[in-house]
Amino acid sequence: MKTAYSVKGYLLDQETIRLEEPLNRETGDVRVIIEFDDNTWKKYSRRKMHGILKGEIILSDDFNEPLDCFREYML
Repeated sequence: MKTAYSVKGYLLDQETIRLEEPLNRETGDVRVIIEFDDNTWKKYSRRKMHGILKGEIILSDDFNEPLDCFREYML
């Protein structure tokens, strides 16, 4: 059975990778696939990001109403 791990890390030099968390396996052959993180979120300026999640977050109509569990503490 094959098991895949997705672990972030960074390159120390051209031959060494430092992982951010340990793997559960101690020995054995592995296949390493390297995917460079280009931090695409940094390419957007604040102006472009303003309103980027519009329509993704929906609040209920009674969001600002007092909660029943706190009624005894309210005046």
